Amino acid sequence: MALTNCQSLQKALACAIISITFVEIAQASPIPEWNEKARVISMQEKTNEQVVGMLQSRDRELATQSVYEIMRRGEPMIPFLMRLKGDARMFQGKELGDPRSSRLVPLDVVKGRVSQESIVTNEVAALYLISAIYYGNRLFASCWLADASLPREERRPQNSSYLIAKAWEAVENWADELKKENLDSLRAKKFHPLKSSGVAFY
Repeated sequence: MALTNCQSLQKALACAIISITFVEIAQASPIPEWNEKARVISMQEKTNEQVVGMLQSRDRELATQSVYEIMRRGEPMIPFLMRLKGDARMFQGKELGDPRSSRLVPLDVVKGRVSQESIVTNEVAALYLISAIYYGNRLFASCWLADASLPREERRPQNSSYLIAKAWEAVENWADELKKENLDSLRAKKFHPLKSSGVAFY
């Protein structure tokens, strides 16, 4: 009986030593890089080009933090966002577009796969953020384009190559005017990035 009690005591002491060791290791470990607060701080230290590059990240949280940082920095981000023209990879982040409007967007499924027109790509995210910077509102619409030449009730949200091309043409013309003036001046004229393009965010 005495031997059994001694063995039990030895096991208990060994477990206690192991537990203390793990606690000391945990306390000595640095804050992991993926800690949300650390990410925000590191994002603020990035250049404008790096922040827009992170918008293209496959890491959802990183792409989402980029959306917030782009909106925080505003107008200086526009030339860098325009570099995303032609990037047809799927945008992996969140917090882009009004969730109330986005819930009304049906996803087209063709042969068991979501159609390309239903996907928000990196270039569409860039187009949306350029307009969001102009409006000063990240949630001004959904992040799907629509044919604005149609009556509102007939419009269908679709990020088609045709609408994307028309949107870029308008945004490039708008950016040329922005170089001559400034954002406040264009806002005063109600000259938004997609004006007269026949395209609008749904």
